[in-house]
Amino acid sequence: MVDDEAELRRLLAWILTDLGHDVETAADGALALQSVEAHMPDLMILDILMPHVDGWGVLAALHKLPAPPPVLVLTGLVEYPAFVKAVREGASAFLVKPFRFQDLVSTCQRMLDAIGERPDHERRRDPRRLLVTDVDLLSAEGTPLARGDLVNLGVRGARLDLGVPLPEGELVRLAINVPGQLRPLRIDGHVQWQRPGDHGFAHGLSFFGIGEREAEFLTDILGR
Repeated sequence: MVDDEAELRRLLAWILTDLGHDVETAADGALALQSVEAHMPDLMILDILMPHVDGWGVLAALHKLPAPPPVLVLTGLVEYPAFVKAVREGASAFLVKPFRFQDLVSTCQRMLDAIGERPDHERRRDPRRLLVTDVDLLSAEGTPLARGDLVNLGVRGARLDLGVPLPEGELVRLAINVPGQLRPLRIDGHVQWQRPGDHGFAHGLSFFGIGEREAEFLTDILGR
């Protein structure tokens, strides 16, 4: 946990330790990088605006490592460029302050679970990257169906975890809430596969008919 707010560090460390996690804290990026050199964490919670070495400096340093830990960026920056830069630099999740503690805990757990899961078994034409965020699932006509977790994302598809199973071939629409955007991004897809998982049911989605705004978003965060 890397943040220059001492009370927030103390509170988050207490919550996560109480849930059974081993937690180390640092007040700035320089101390965090020293800690990483001594012991690579399974996951890092990282603030952006800090003295000495800020969060951007930490992400840049981690990006050079052969196997960097997944990073949850926790920041007061709500701007879309900050979100894009964080994801492009290696962040796997992005929460804006103020936040709900249950959201942070569930996001951390989802990230840790995703790391240990076996690779998804659909054939992919393009690689995907770990990106954990909540999404609203709509029918092809735009009717709300459920809320779930986006787990990974590529230019042609994604993995979505839901509490309910969807049949293979069903047409759906993802509504992704992105920091700094006034309205959700909506991407159409069809279900390629479905299987039971630790968080309900995992689904592989293949995108189609991607609009200009959505294509620009995917290019922004995936660098393609």
